[in-house]
Amino acid sequence: KRNRDALQEANRRLTEQAKALAESQRLLQAVMDFSPNIVVVKDLTGRYILVNRMLASMLGTSVEAARGKTDEDLFQPAVAARHRAIDASVLEKGTPASYEEVFERNGTRRVFLINKFALQGVDNHTFGICAIWSDITERKRAEEAVRRREADLREAERIAHVGNWTWDARNDTARWSDELYRIFGRDHSHPLPALFSENSHLFTPESVRRLRDAVKKTMADGRPYELELSLMRPDGSVRYVMAHGDAIRDDDGKIVGITGTAQDITELREAQRLRDE
Repeated sequence: KRNRDALQEANRRLTEQAKALAESQRLLQAVMDFSPNIVVVKDLTGRYILVNRMLASMLGTSVEAARGKTDEDLFQPAVAARHRAIDASVLEKGTPASYEEVFERNGTRRVFLINKFALQGVDNHTFGICAIWSDITERKRAEEAVRRREADLREAERIAHVGNWTWDARNDTARWSDELYRIFGRDHSHPLPALFSENSHLFTPESVRRLRDAVKKTMADGRPYELELSLMRPDGSVRYVMAHGDAIRDDDGKIVGITGTAQDITELREAQRLRDE
């Protein structure tokens, strides 16, 4: 009777564990099948032992056909070699790796961010490597569009001799465009002098006074200003700019800074002088 009861209890525990295992497998399969990312697991020999439908769809094959294959079977030689090299590095160092990979098929180009990490059992023994591919194609396109716009803006500023700037009154920090550094004869690597302080040596004393008054007024009523100012370059030369400034407001409508432009009009003033003469 004792043996029979022990056997029944063992069978009961085994049944419960089988149910729990089946539920875990069901949840894992659901995650694999419905994940928007590519999720794969490879063993230590580099064979794919777990593949979801996203990878199969990208490769134009089935999950069953991709399972058991290696990188050399699924990708171009250069791509396969890169995957294998990163796999080896992750397994050797025991640290995750993240890198971008471009995949082209049937004239379609997609960019993925791949995160890889080693898989370990309860005894801390590494038995495989997992990779999650996130499609960042649209993000890369947006980043490239932003880079193109920034390059176009820099070129337009260079041609027009107009620089832009932003001043945050909350922490008294400023950001200058490349062309503004050129107009003021300043080095990017050096910190900017205080823009509106009485000790500012960016402008001549009279221009500093007029600019400070304009900034105070804009910070108070939010109205933009336009001033012709004379600035002092580090080499002692004097240049003239037409400065525009407008208020920056936060989500609550509070004025928190000023943004504006400065156009180098030194040559224009010289041309006007020659015309007058």
